[in-house]
Amino acid sequence: MKMPIMTAFLFFIAILTFQIKRSDRNRDRAEDEFWERERKANFTRKKDIDNLAYIPFSLSDLPIHTELDDVRIQEFIQELSDLEGKRIFNCTGKSNTDLKLEYGAPNITRLTEYDLNYTTLVRNIARLAEKYLEIAASPSEGVDSDVLSRDAETLLTYGISIGSDVRLNYELLGKIYADRSEYDKIDELKKRALALNSLSKDPIIRSLDALLPG
Repeated sequence: MKMPIMTAFLFFIAILTFQIKRSDRNRDRAEDEFWERERKANFTRKKDIDNLAYIPFSLSDLPIHTELDDVRIQEFIQELSDLEGKRIFNCTGKSNTDLKLEYGAPNITRLTEYDLNYTTLVRNIARLAEKYLEIAASPSEGVDSDVLSRDAETLLTYGISIGSDVRLNYELLGKIYADRSEYDKIDELKKRALALNSLSKDPIIRSLDALLPG
């Protein structure tokens, strides 16, 4: 009775050893491929990036309420204002290696800066809209909740239009649509989310699915 048990144990050890060695080979291969891509990327010549699809931005194009007495709102508005005149470029889902291969290694610093500007833009758009909705839900004297709610929706729609992958942006806009039973618009948001090249894609889709009936 002991022999079959020992045979099974040895077979298990053999399989486990094989799996570990295969995993090591795959890891080594992936590492070699990474460093080869990085080597090529570092030798990619500089390309002209002056005519990329930069996102034009002007604070005057957005519904901004500087009259609201809220410190966080003023901070968000200031961060958005600081972006005026700067180049904004969406590099979501692309690694530094990808960017160097596509645009040349000498451009990586500039592209990183432009992508950081984009991140600042989409994050503050969502945060500002969230604050508008919070104040609209419990308005004080002199605050028009309907206007704030409408302006929050405008901000969130703008965020989607420039390719935002900020989960809050999708959740807030989806909630607005759900409250109005505009489920077809939630489906459209899902289509936009499915096209994202971002780690946020799956959580966004799950949050939108939770807003749909049934």
